[in-house]
Amino acid sequence: MFFKKFFKKKKESRISIGLTDLMPGDMVDFDMKTWEVTARHKYDWEGDITLEWQIKSSDDMLFIALEDSESSEFSMSRKISNSEIDNSVFKYISENDDAPQTIRYNNDEFSLDEISSGYFYENSEGEGAPLISYDYTSSSGENFLSIEQWGEKSFEVFISNEVFEYQFTNFLPGSE
Repeated sequence: MFFKKFFKKKKESRISIGLTDLMPGDMVDFDMKTWEVTARHKYDWEGDITLEWQIKSSDDMLFIALEDSESSEFSMSRKISNSEIDNSVFKYISENDDAPQTIRYNNDEFSLDEISSGYFYENSEGEGAPLISYDYTSSSGENFLSIEQWGEKSFEVFISNEVFEYQFTNFLPGSE
């Protein structure tokens, strides 16, 4: 028994972590708030992988996404209510299996940039749930709007913008 404990391989310690190392339970500061990582998801877009971290503060929930592990381009998304965009958008998608070329949100016009189909893996595990993502870019090019279609008539809408790793500080690993 003593020998098992003595020779047991120890877990690698997570002393120094960065944005891509975040795991559920870790803490990070962003935008003058402390956030807890509550999930780490994965999207598979026909071989192109997007990693997503769900973070929560005392009064908000955001999503950090890294679309390409080779780069360090991150986006920060916030889920918005479907009622914040014209309801005819969802009807159009359902009836045409396509998306409108433009959408208005918050007094800005967003143009369709890309349509992607793939699978979502909750907590990066299990069997993926199929989805289609309709991605739009604002007229300024600074904001992005994504409509995720789950099944025929279930939709989620996210507004996002680019963020940089230096905007995140005080990475604190959670308990292991």
